[in-house]
Amino acid sequence: MINSHFTQIKKEIIFQLKQSRKSLIIAIAWFTNKEIYNALIEQLTKGIKIDLIIADDIINFRENALNFNELIKKGCELYIYHKNLMHNKFCIIDEEILVNGSYNWTYVAEYNKENIIVIKAAGLVKAYMKEFEDIKAESNKVSSIKQYDFEKVFSENNFTELIKKDIILQSNYEIEKQNFQNAKELLEPLAELEPENNEIIDILKKYDKKHEDYLENDDELVNPRLKIIPNLGFNQNSEIENGIVFYYKKEYENALNEFAKAIKEDNENSVAYCWTATIYWRLNNPKQQIENARKAIENSKEQDINLAEAYNMLAIGYGSKLIRKDSEALTNYKKAMQIDDNYIYYWNCAVTYRDLEKLNSKETIFFRKNKINYLKTTIEKATNSMNEKIDDHVYTYRGCAYLELENYDKAESDFIQAKKFYKERKQDKDIHIRDEFTKGLREIQKIKTK
Repeated sequence: MINSHFTQIKKEIIFQLKQSRKSLIIAIAWFTNKEIYNALIEQLTKGIKIDLIIADDIINFRENALNFNELIKKGCELYIYHKNLMHNKFCIIDEEILVNGSYNWTYVAEYNKENIIVIKAAGLVKAYMKEFEDIKAESNKVSSIKQYDFEKVFSENNFTELIKKDIILQSNYEIEKQNFQNAKELLEPLAELEPENNEIIDILKKYDKKHEDYLENDDELVNPRLKIIPNLGFNQNSEIENGIVFYYKKEYENALNEFAKAIKEDNENSVAYCWTATIYWRLNNPKQQIENARKAIENSKEQDINLAEAYNMLAIGYGSKLIRKDSEALTNYKKAMQIDDNYIYYWNCAVTYRDLEKLNSKETIFFRKNKINYLKTTIEKATNSMNEKIDDHVYTYRGCAYLELENYDKAESDFIQAKKFYKERKQDKDIHIRDEFTKGLREIQKIKTK
């Protein structure tokens, strides 16, 4: 038996994998495709023995790549070939059928001119099994895999464009499958590294549109966590009001246009600069965010609530992955707190210390202690603010703080209240708030079902 395939290759590979009754022997250079990965997970749960060799390449181990640790946990024997480039792409099913060709198990391969052949020939299968054993002898069996963060991937790898394309194609796949959380987690780090990449911006727009349509059809669906900001509630000129409405709907380009009109009319309009900074934060452009936050500060009056929010935006910009000036971020959060003792600024401080805790192993205890203190203060300030006003914002922020402190019952209760108040809003419905509390509910659901 010999069959050749030049189209629908992924589908054929998954079909062949699912035919296995005893074993799968796989040597594949690059492996990022989640559908094929899921087929392996499925076979492992059926008791199929899997031996897998992959290349020692950052393409396989980038941030948000496949969870190879889960494969290992379920019984896969995983080997990493270090010696030089292991460029094979073959699989042996039950020691009887060989699948071989040019096709890497990646998203990029789906868009290339590729081929595979499926062969049942004892002599050929035996030869490939021997080759597999030879490669395995030069490989290291691993018990766990550490992923590389995006900054390392794109600073040290020669295949930057290939990795980028694979991530973009993967995010498109996740969007089409309505796995919105996965898509956002893939795209956001990439967008931070290349904030002006039009291809990434277009996919984010596609994400926003499809996600919004999806949620409109089912109130119970949830979405990835995004940082949120307070409803500042300014009653300024029509451009500011229009811009805020567009912002709440995630129509960022329209919002920017409205705030630009306001600035053109009055180039000292601190509110317009502050909201412009907010938009650039959402667009993962911290340089423009910081520039506009500074202009908002320059043109704000002392002790003005807008000045506090401008310091907040400046702090978020400094704390972004691209800038990473955390001491500047913390300083500006404290300036915001001195003007407006708002629970949101305490939450943002807690998030900064949380990030520092992950990044700095030597100072973990110090950063964790500060994170916990600011989370507790967030809860206190949010609770106090309920004496004056109760809405979806305050419940969402307090819920996030409870979630970080692993108080899941209280977090769930607050997110449910946030959802209730959001539905009852007649105007100023901020989609970012909805995204936040729905993501929180999803996280709690996952934790409780483990």
